Amino acid sequence: MADAEMERELLAHYLASADERLESVRHAAELARAEPADVAALDGLRRVLHKIAGNAGTYGFPAVGRSARAVEKQALAARDAPPAAAALFAGTDGLLQEMETAFAEARARVPGGPAAAAPEPAEAAAAAGAPQLSAIRDRLVIAVLGDEQSDDAVAAAAGAALAAAAEVRCALLAAISDGALLVGGGGEALAHAGSLLGAGKPVVAVGSTGGAAAALAGRELGGARVGAAADADEAVADLLALLAAAPR
Repeated sequence: MADAEMERELLAHYLASADERLESVRHAAELARAEPADVAALDGLRRVLHKIAGNAGTYGFPAVGRSARAVEKQALAARDAPPAAAALFAGTDGLLQEMETAFAEARARVPGGPAAAAPEPAEAAAAAGAPQLSAIRDRLVIAVLGDEQSDDAVAAAAGAALAAAAEVRCALLAAISDGALLVGGGGEALAHAGSLLGAGKPVVAVGSTGGAAAALAGRELGGARVGAAADADEAVADLLALLAAAPR
């Protein structure tokens, strides 16, 4: 599939949930504005902005991504030294206006003309001729690492034979995957992550899931840095951003 066609599909998919993204920023900003000294509310706003900053550029909104990143830095500073200054909320208001304008202009470019409101994801998928994300499967293979048996359990079960098989799986995974999400996991997940990083493939760990993910999130393994994400949505956004920035 041509790059231009895949980009159109990604754009349509992003626009299908654009209103939800706007509402998530608006709601988080309202909570923080009501309690400008509340660290939890400020961190919630920062997380929402981080997601927008991480994935907007991937889906064709680089200016929105840069603006979200700038406001995210303000939210981070406010969280670390509350209360939040008025400039933070002026920034979120400006970001919301920029997002609304950018989404409206993008909807006008989607085949079929501008829409009064973005369709729900399920409706967009079911509509005749609606762009699908199946094209991504022609381009990307994303591994999800974790929740395997411990090394001790493997050794007790079958000894050296299974250990050798694990090495083969590790090499195969590194060869066929474009990147990976690390969720929990133990020694085998750690080995898989190391193989992927050694092959130049990005890995993003959800540190809150414990295990190998907690051990590797934000750290270096074999000279390559493992991405750190607070939750699955953030991990997916960060991994897509890394893949979009990687040379083809």
